[in-house]
Amino acid sequence: MKRIISIFLVLCLCIMSCGCSIQKKKGETVSESAEGSQDEEDILKQAGKILKQMSMDEKIGQLFLIDLNELSEDGTPITKMTEKLKEKMETYHIGGVILDSSNIESVEQICQLTKELASLEGVTLYIGTEEEGGGSRSIAVHNKEIDGTGYISPSDMGGNMSEDQLEDTGKVIARELKELGFNFNLAPCADIWKVEDVNRISMAEIRNVAMQAVGDPPKEPKIKKKMSKKKARKRKQKYEKKLAAYEKKVQAYLDEYLVKDAKQSCFSDVEEVVGMAAEAMVTGMKEEGLATAVKTFPGLAPVARYHKMIPCEIDTGLSQLRRENFSTFSATMDADTNMMMVGHVILSKIDKSVPASFSRTIMSDLIRKELGFEGVLFTEALNLPVITNQYTPEEAEIKALIAGADMLYNPVDLEEAIFHVSRAVMSGDISEKQIDQVVLRILQDKIQQGIYQYKTN
Repeated sequence: MKRIISIFLVLCLCIMSCGCSIQKKKGETVSESAEGSQDEEDILKQAGKILKQMSMDEKIGQLFLIDLNELSEDGTPITKMTEKLKEKMETYHIGGVILDSSNIESVEQICQLTKELASLEGVTLYIGTEEEGGGSRSIAVHNKEIDGTGYISPSDMGGNMSEDQLEDTGKVIARELKELGFNFNLAPCADIWKVEDVNRISMAEIRNVAMQAVGDPPKEPKIKKKMSKKKARKRKQKYEKKLAAYEKKVQAYLDEYLVKDAKQSCFSDVEEVVGMAAEAMVTGMKEEGLATAVKTFPGLAPVARYHKMIPCEIDTGLSQLRRENFSTFSATMDADTNMMMVGHVILSKIDKSVPASFSRTIMSDLIRKELGFEGVLFTEALNLPVITNQYTPEEAEIKALIAGADMLYNPVDLEEAIFHVSRAVMSGDISEKQIDQVVLRILQDKIQQGIYQYKTN
């Protein structure tokens, strides 16, 4: 307890001295601050005015949330704004970007990068990161200059902190991220931890997915009877070397997509604790003016390790899901979370035909109508093997939007994805009215959160 209180005091002093708060200038002002309570009707009017001024290309660009490194020219992490990056982002009119520890070299550097991102022409970006407060999903843990928040993982928070302490932790995280120029956080996780059901998982299937991505293994050489022992040994050694290199690539692929630390991100295995903790964290972050994106509906813990690679079903009945899983997400809605990520798991008792992220029954009927979520819905990454091995990029993008997603996270190819959505609008597969409704929701959230400063005349 004393350690936690001490850390909070140190953090507050550090944050006060950082002095790197980012706001978009360029002559645009908002009538009230993010902490103020703008009238909802006024926000809707402002959003409507902006929408009328936007071209269809600008509207479609708002539907995309991209990891910043996906825009890299050479595959290396992006740590500064370049003319090519600026041109690309302003051409595509992207709705938001997410940065991770690879994009951060120092406080000064990240402040400069987020400042330039916030200053791009057009509707201000969501500029986000994933900071859970500790554990592997913490930019602070991996960057010594900003290691203030990286002291305790959500699983430890849930077991050791009171509601007030969790809310204070949310405030501390929010202050630090805002000082670094971020305006939203891909946190908290509202999953209830459960021991993974691995009995139904075929390890051969997992390895198959990796091998398909890496390519065929090297063929074992034929050793002829007349071949000398020396030549045969060399041929065998060459094969073993190739095989070792191949296995290394397979393992690297598995390391990239297998989730090894899901428990660390979960507050607890008790529904009441998770709901309390997630709501308190959202409350704390929102009070400090940071937008939140709760993850990952409907709760992935039972299949978390493998869900990015192969189709995973959760066969829990609707009544139990309502009592347990959905209640934790409802708690974050009570705290007015801005965004919600919908995962690629299949809820077989609700819609066994497609993952939740592509299901109209789940996205539109359950999340929107039954749970009453009015914020921004976005998919889990669309470039994950579980999706790319089942659907073409265009199928995935259009299915998600028709189902009710507002934003598409990490399509396989951004430029092609924008073309696919444009073509769907032109053909009538997606109506212009739906695009307008989605963009209006995004604009309202950005204005209300103080992310987009709209000049009132």
